[in-house]
Amino acid sequence: MPDYRVLVAAVAFLLIVLWRVRPALSDDEEPPPVRGLDKAKNDDERAEILAAAGDTFARSLGGARRAASCYARAMRLRPESQELVTRATTGLAKSPKVLEALAWRRLGAGPWEGKTRPVAEQLLGALVTIYEGAAKTRPRARALEHLLASLGGASASSTKAAAKDETKDVAETTET
Repeated sequence: MPDYRVLVAAVAFLLIVLWRVRPALSDDEEPPPVRGLDKAKNDDERAEILAAAGDTFARSLGGARRAASCYARAMRLRPESQELVTRATTGLAKSPKVLEALAWRRLGAGPWEGKTRPVAEQLLGALVTIYEGAAKTRPRARALEHLLASLGGASASSTKAAAKDETKDVAETTET
């Protein structure tokens, strides 16, 4: 009697590969274009259009890199905008590697002084959040937290620690 396990495994593998490349094979869903960019009158309008396109790409299947490109272009136009960083971190939350690359590119693009300092602190906080996920990257998260502390910014985990301390204080107060 022939062994069909190898045939079943090969068919399953083929189906998995086809499922993974399916978005690249279909032409049904064209990516949303960045409309109105040439008609925008100033950099703020261009940045808003690019951020909206980034939000749209981030929601689409396999659009994280296109979204990061749109967010990066918007951040170049408005380097002091914390709103753009918030939109990028929210939109790319499901793609931490793409968010990490975007954050490091943005951090390396300019100085961390003046109006861009809060943006740099926010990007470093996003990196801390990314690096806290895996055990092998937690030392990076601690190093970035130390960097944020030396800059005077609040990191994600220091905010969590403060919340824990407040909860502990409230619990102690209610016990007495």
